[in-house]
Amino acid sequence: MRAHLSLLCWLSVAVRLFAHCFTFTSGSPFQCDDLTVSWTGGTPPFNLIIVAIHAANINMSIPSDAFVDNKGSFTTKLPVPKGTQIMLSMSDATGPLSGGTSDVLTVGDTQTGSSCNTTLPANDFFFSTENTLEQCKPFPFTLYDGAVLPLTIYGYIPNGFESFVLHPPPAPSFTWVANLKAQTRVAFTVTDSQGRRGGTDVVLTVFPSSDSSCLPTGTESTPSQSFSTGTSTANPSSSSTVADGVSLSTGAIAGIAAGGAAVGIIVIGAIWFCCRRRNTKRQPRMIDLTENYQTSPLIRTNTPQTTTLQPFTASAYPPVRPPHSLSSSSVRESDSSFIPDSVSVPRTNATTGSKGSTSTSQDVQSRFIVHQDIEEVMPPIELPPQYSEARAPIQGLLQYSGPTSSSSLSPPIRPTKN
Repeated sequence: MRAHLSLLCWLSVAVRLFAHCFTFTSGSPFQCDDLTVSWTGGTPPFNLIIVAIHAANINMSIPSDAFVDNKGSFTTKLPVPKGTQIMLSMSDATGPLSGGTSDVLTVGDTQTGSSCNTTLPANDFFFSTENTLEQCKPFPFTLYDGAVLPLTIYGYIPNGFESFVLHPPPAPSFTWVANLKAQTRVAFTVTDSQGRRGGTDVVLTVFPSSDSSCLPTGTESTPSQSFSTGTSTANPSSSSTVADGVSLSTGAIAGIAAGGAAVGIIVIGAIWFCCRRRNTKRQPRMIDLTENYQTSPLIRTNTPQTTTLQPFTASAYPPVRPPHSLSSSSVRESDSSFIPDSVSVPRTNATTGSKGSTSTSQDVQSRFIVHQDIEEVMPPIELPPQYSEARAPIQGLLQYSGPTSSSSLSPPIRPTKN
């Protein structure tokens, strides 16, 4: 079942491609200069229609010998005055507008200095339309009293294969439901049953509306895929459009596709490279803060140090302060910098206990450094010795008579030999 559906899909696509294999290209239009159209496919005889906006169209028959080996080329002078807006369309034996329609072109001034009759053909009759064309709304055609009924109305949609044909009934007026998607541009040309020309209206743009019931399913956002002729209403067809009447060959389309794929690969590669580079920059860099690091004795660090705690109790006697001595090595010039490597201050810890116990002292490194001017340092003062009265006298020494002071002691008497 799936195989049959796939085959039907491919057949439908092939039919559409075959129906649109008749395409043409043209050069830029200039007044009285040569205009060349080239085409591929189609079935002779061929016709070139020059649709002049707000004027009568020019229909040119193309000789049969201009089409050889499924390719054709035709050149003619353009008898249209400069400044005129035109569209080019081609038809073959399969029906009108079968070759598609070019974009709206503006005729330029001659490039070769050629001259020709630029008087456009006159209209055989006239018709009237509304100025506003809305999606799925009625659009009347009136005031074509000079036409021989029935009429044929051509709707030229620029730049593609969506142009269509309407065949209204023989009546003095005709109202058409505009089954065109909003923003579509269209210009109407009217002819009567005898081939007489009623001229071409201005290019109109379809205005949007809330009604989309007239559009085929799936065309609310995309153009219709069908092409209708010989009915009072039309479903314009769509295909790959041709900018300024220029179509693309299969090789050109393949080249564009290959180039687009290459650009896509390059863009994806660039995005991948940028993302990878950003992730690389975000990785943290490890820094060894201890490498080649030298400590300084004057810088306080967070390195834990081992400290032995000593018990400290109050004493009844004030602590003995050792004499302060200055050595020659500690004397520096006052104007020179002084940075000691280490300073040690002895401190005596007094302990209480039984009489006769000795006190122990221990040198502990101080956390304070005191600097003094050398001129303000007082020299050491020697005091006489002091003895305690509770201390027993040394045997062999005589006792001093009378109260004596510690400063007036007599020398001891040495014993004599018998």
